[in-house]
Amino acid sequence: MIAPQRIDFLTTSKLTPIIGIGFPVVSGTGGYFTATQGLTTISSSLKQLILTNKGERVMMPDFGTTIRSSLFSLMDETRRREMKEEIQSAVASYEPRAILKSVEISFEDSQHQLTISIAFSTAEDMSTTQIVEVII
Repeated sequence: MIAPQRIDFLTTSKLTPIIGIGFPVVSGTGGYFTATQGLTTISSSLKQLILTNKGERVMMPDFGTTIRSSLFSLMDETRRREMKEEIQSAVASYEPRAILKSVEISFEDSQHQLTISIAFSTAEDMSTTQIVEVII
């Protein structure tokens, strides 16, 4: 007699929780390292990715962007496009949990302030869009 085979079905009812460490690291009720969940974890990760200069992270020389170094350079449409492409490439390489919807860059010349607004969602929840702003 042949034993019946076990068949496992893939379901999407169980989502893998997204858990991480909050950024920036500040003193809070749980000490300096506070836990985050869901979109907050990815938002923190995106901020950290954008604010880290390439070559700054040990053993990961390509982690980060060169956005901060271009703060005092000429800000024209070509430079904005290059910055958007750099952000998209960095997110694709180092934060694949985020699905980018849009990347907007605005520059306040009088204050030399760069504002990056990123709209994203996750593969687990495509209907919810989170917006994270990074001011440099």
